[in-house]
Amino acid sequence: MNRYEGKVVVVTGAASGIGRAVVERVSSEGAAVVALDRSELVHEVAAELAESGGVAVAQVVDVSDGEAVAAAITAHTTELGRIDAVCGAAGILETGTVAEGSLEVWDKTLAVNLRGQLNLLRACLPRMRERGGSIALVSSISAVIGDRDVAAYAASKAALTSLAKQTACEEARHSIRCNAVLPGWIDTPINDAVFDSGEQRRAEVARTVPLGREGSPAEVAALVAYLGSDEAAYITGTTVLIDGGLLLGVAP
Repeated sequence: MNRYEGKVVVVTGAASGIGRAVVERVSSEGAAVVALDRSELVHEVAAELAESGGVAVAQVVDVSDGEAVAAAITAHTTELGRIDAVCGAAGILETGTVAEGSLEVWDKTLAVNLRGQLNLLRACLPRMRERGGSIALVSSISAVIGDRDVAAYAASKAALTSLAKQTACEEARHSIRCNAVLPGWIDTPINDAVFDSGEQRRAEVARTVPLGREGSPAEVAALVAYLGSDEAAYITGTTVLIDGGLLLGVAP
């Protein structure tokens, strides 16, 4: 498939996990990618794509810095000429409860997971309105369930899901779609904060998922690529679970 031939896709959190998988997937379908991440590893991602014939530009950016995000988007989209799709996959997870969790962690988490996505939207939307496009914001199943010790993360993801709906409502007149993707347990580095007892913990979590395993970043990337394509042209303002059946609440 070449659903993204001639298109430009912006991806945050592009150095690892779901963001990196999205970069690789849309690039394989012909997209030119603007890859943003706070880690220097994002340059390695772009270099690997270039070696395989892909087109990617990379920049180290902290999404919580609105001015830096706007500058990066302006520079690279001026060079590439357009934005057709956006995937906001940057996010952090630090543990803490409602009653005793660190307020510093709370502020930091919302700055990245929520305001960081707002910074991305504000930088990209004006450049998308002429021809329309699609946005996928990577939320989490934590937005719709309760879990221990992830209060700031869960709250930020719930707010992010609402932000996606608001964006869809406001931007529909410009033919811009926006959806929230809610992964369940996915095998990414962000889960290191809660998988503190290694493979035993992973096995325990896997037993709570009806499909019996964690998902892969590539599986989430396949969903994001679909939502950003013309095949999903009538899908907007929704939340899409990709959780292996976890929300069913039925153990295998």
